[in-house]
Amino acid sequence: KAALEFRERLDALNVYMEAMQIPTHLRRRLRTYFQHLEQTSLIFRESHLLADVSPELQTQLARLANSTLIKKAPFFRDASDRCIADILSCLRQLLYMPAEHVIHEGDSGFEMFFLKQGTVQVYIQAAGVVLAVMTDAGYFGEVALLKGCRRGASVKCVSYAIMYSLHATDLRMLTDRYEGLRDELHRVADERLELMKEHEGAEKLL
Repeated sequence: KAALEFRERLDALNVYMEAMQIPTHLRRRLRTYFQHLEQTSLIFRESHLLADVSPELQTQLARLANSTLIKKAPFFRDASDRCIADILSCLRQLLYMPAEHVIHEGDSGFEMFFLKQGTVQVYIQAAGVVLAVMTDAGYFGEVALLKGCRRGASVKCVSYAIMYSLHATDLRMLTDRYEGLRDELHRVADERLELMKEHEGAEKLL
């Protein structure tokens, strides 16, 4: 059944691309994306598979699968189980292709990201400086999100990458609900900001 559904989706995609006269190179990228998405379909069908499971069991399963990932971020390391459960309920799952950008220098920052699988490169294009190469369980994007300013670095995928995003609106809800979380977030963001200021062209914020 899953194979049939994938074939139908791919056929629909081909019809759409033909109707919209999508360029050949972009058609190849879209097909490759869908094929890789199918290979990781178990992860991306998680919410559908668990739709009929009780809320308590959904929370327990989500905590088991991703709480370690969230607690890799130092500002969530000492968060309570209730806080972690609330964070997990706000996350949106994403898949990126190699060479695809997650964030660009100069963009507004409305979300931060947790890298579940894959490798990304964090760099400042204006200065020609690579700040970091992150692998599984990395996180990024919190500085601009917290400081309310534009990104000062870009993040590009080196490989296929599965990650979760946390939107600014949800983060504000969490910091309002859990005392002390805001201070810890800003402390870690300030540390990263100081690191970026060491590099020429890093006046803006990641």
